[in-house]
Amino acid sequence: MYIESLQITSFAGIMGYELSLSDGVNIVHGDNEAGKSTVAEFIRYVLYGFNGKSDRERYLGFSSNAGAGSIVIRDGDKRYR
Repeated sequence: MYIESLQITSFAGIMGYELSLSDGVNIVHGDNEAGKSTVAEFIRYVLYGFNGKSDRERYLGFSSNAGAGSIVIRDGDKRYR
């Protein structure tokens, strides 16, 4: 089971971002302030929600009052969105 792809519609200032991943180890790299940690926080948000009010205030409200997007999880021949 692995995350096959993610789409961030709106989250912490990121708008219209898509990322495809493959089975195994994936490395996300980029310059400082490129959004690597924000992508990781988006995955945590989709799977587990926010850890409290401070997380909600930190990641929402930059461009809208709601986070939007999706992830696709692949498990063998099955895909879950």
